[in-house]
Amino acid sequence: LLESLSEQNGKSTEEIVEMISSYGNDGFISTTLKPESKYYAVAVGIDEEGMTTTEVVAQEFTTLAIEESANKLDITVSGITASSATVSVTATNNDPYIVAIEPTSAIEGMSDSELTDYIIQSNLAWGGLEQMTYNGNMDIEHLGKAGWEYEVIAFGYTNGLTTTDVLRHRLNMEDGGDPSACTFEFT
Repeated sequence: LLESLSEQNGKSTEEIVEMISSYGNDGFISTTLKPESKYYAVAVGIDEEGMTTTEVVAQEFTTLAIEESANKLDITVSGITASSATVSVTATNNDPYIVAIEPTSAIEGMSDSELTDYIIQSNLAWGGLEQMTYNGNMDIEHLGKAGWEYEVIAFGYTNGLTTTDVLRHRLNMEDGGDPSACTFEFT
């Protein structure tokens, strides 16, 4: 395992041991587990060379089933200019949901499940999911780039799981003006 991880990551055995080691009490949050699936959490003591120093301890667990939400979401985009647009989402209940606005080129060809995984994983690390999670109706001002095409994505979300269908809405920013035609007058 250590040799394989070393080759994959281009790191020495010592660096890999440090990377996979925990000290004292530790906890982990995983968002890549599938619902209603059996997993094992495994722990073993290791020394600085990666040699085991304790018996292996394992705990079997099964993830919960997805509790689907009856929330129906609707996306409306208005006030589109070259640099901004108002994105409104109406919800039929107060269940939590995520709203993301991504450049179409970055997510082109992704299935709904790939898209939700991408949004969750890319925002989980820096704590951005809380800022993207809403309850009830909401309005946000999107600041975009002139001429760019975006996709507004909304889906129910609770405890790392998607709880509604994924809703997508195309947003085309207006083209910007010709900077050479811009004039100013000072008084």
